[in-house]
Amino acid sequence: MRPAPARAPDAVAPPPGNPRFPLVDSLRALGFLMVFTVHATGQAGIFKDPAGVPWYASYVTRLEVALPLFFAISAFLLYRPFVAGLVGAARRPRIKSFARARALRIVPAFWVAMTLAAIYPGITGDWSEHWWAYYLFLQEYVPSWNVGSFQHTWHLSVEITFYALLPFLVLLGGRLVRGDPEDRSAILRGQAMVVAGLYALSLLVRVILTAVGYEAEVGTVPVSPREAYSILLPGTLYTALPATFDWIALGMALAIVSVWLDGLREQPGWVRAVRDHPAWPWAIAALIWLLLVWLGPDYPEPYRTASFFTAEALYGVIALLLLAPAVFGHTAGGVVRRFLAARPLTWLGLVSYGFFLWHLPILVKIGDTGAFEVSGVPRTVEVWVAGFLLTLPCAAASYYLLERPLLRLKYRRREGARSPGLESAARREVAE
Repeated sequence: MRPAPARAPDAVAPPPGNPRFPLVDSLRALGFLMVFTVHATGQAGIFKDPAGVPWYASYVTRLEVALPLFFAISAFLLYRPFVAGLVGAARRPRIKSFARARALRIVPAFWVAMTLAAIYPGITGDWSEHWWAYYLFLQEYVPSWNVGSFQHTWHLSVEITFYALLPFLVLLGGRLVRGDPEDRSAILRGQAMVVAGLYALSLLVRVILTAVGYEAEVGTVPVSPREAYSILLPGTLYTALPATFDWIALGMALAIVSVWLDGLREQPGWVRAVRDHPAWPWAIAALIWLLLVWLGPDYPEPYRTASFFTAEALYGVIALLLLAPAVFGHTAGGVVRRFLAARPLTWLGLVSYGFFLWHLPILVKIGDTGAFEVSGVPRTVEVWVAGFLLTLPCAAASYYLLERPLLRLKYRRREGARSPGLESAARREVAE
């Protein structure tokens, strides 16, 4: 027998009556380290070096694979409780509780970080002219607004749109159920139809938008898809929800599969393979990623629809492969899971939201001022180390002084009472 698992910190606790996947939090930390590395090298000026772009530039730019990983993680963790609740495998979240939890998780820390960052180190760009749009998470929808050292928060605009739509997507899946409305398989099929439709719709949007970006020109200079939208369409549609729903749909599909597996007496062979050999999915993900680096165009690449679209689709595959050991058999052990369970990584996952909010203003300040220059040390290393050491205290302060106290309120006490189904699941886990 092994002891019952410790209570999860409020920041990462699932809705009452639902299981937790703790290794996923460490994956979020890895994703933020990838994004941090991309931004740190950019602020170090490697892409503007008169001597030429260094050899590692292509490796750094491909770390943008963290974006689909973020979206897939969010979709999996938020959608799974709804699906499990539909089939009676766990307690279904209440819409009010879901909205309250999301608001407490995202809004206060963002507002405080943005306000303090505007005072110091300062927010670059034309932020002061439309500050209100940032506070309302609208900065992504006007191309000229989302610029400067808080432009990375476009991700939050997409996330909040997804939060608002998620209960309606669950309801739509229920409307598609045919036959017995209590039939577990039928319920999951209805949800799967919605997810498949979202993925197909997003692929269509990507095809259309990448084609527009490929054809558009300003004078005689070809432009990227994002720049094309700034010219041709009223908003940055390329990074808005319709164009990123394929990555979100992959996380939702993973949630459906996870709930479906809970109802099986015997796990399929591929699940047992992930459980017993968690390094295999990571090895395949690493191989795909390296092929994208080695076979893709050198940076800066001329925009090509085919290569760009292929990379975006493969990024989603990589995200699923990275998530697999953390979702299937996450207590089974293995080198990958021991790595994800390392305390420094789990702690970084705990404070990762503050890390995300604060890192870019700090990196821009370092890059603009030329601070922390050390003779003989590559500028990329200087900016990375200095940015990390300065961002980490801000992230910790954001979590311990603001996020953690507020997140204790995200679920009411009466909602935390255990259901019979959860008690049975807990007893089975302890007995294993």
